Amino acid sequence: MGFFTYFLRDMEQILFPNREQHAIPSMDGALSPNDRLDACSPIGEPIPGVDDVVEGSDGALYVSGSGQVLRLAGEGYNERSVFATFDGNAGGLAFHPDGRLLVCVAGRGLAAGASAFAGLLSDAQLREMSAVGGLLIVGVGLKLLNIRDVRVADYLPAIAVAPLLVAGVAAFGGGAK
Repeated sequence: MGFFTYFLRDMEQILFPNREQHAIPSMDGALSPNDRLDACSPIGEPIPGVDDVVEGSDGALYVSGSGQVLRLAGEGYNERSVFATFDGNAGGLAFHPDGRLLVCVAGRGLAAGASAFAGLLSDAQLREMSAVGGLLIVGVGLKLLNIRDVRVADYLPAIAVAPLLVAGVAAFGGGAK
């Protein structure tokens, strides 16, 4: 704004002191009103509490809302599945260059999804791998506290063996799937 614009504004305040001032931002450029959303068509049923949407490298849409992230895939994004569930509200989404989905979780921070095994292993296999990993962490803790000398490195192959055992048990008709 030039000198004359400031001068007129100041004079208006002096001559009309009771006039209300409104701080209205300029609606130029990216903020200019438009009707682009009017031409869009909705995708499936409404999802309550949507916070963010990001497109994955597989062409699927990942939608955060409430305490979960949904994966919308297929023609017209009609196939919906829960991709991840969190204790807090799932907010902003982004993909890391290595392919992991990053999720901002209220009260928790940033969560990084482990997409390396997504679709490759069943929930039961991932659960057993996590259990073995938890036991290895306990072993590391015992060693750090000098309570017991656990040779944790000797047990590392168990992480790979656990999903194989689950698959073997499931193949013979037993256990969780």
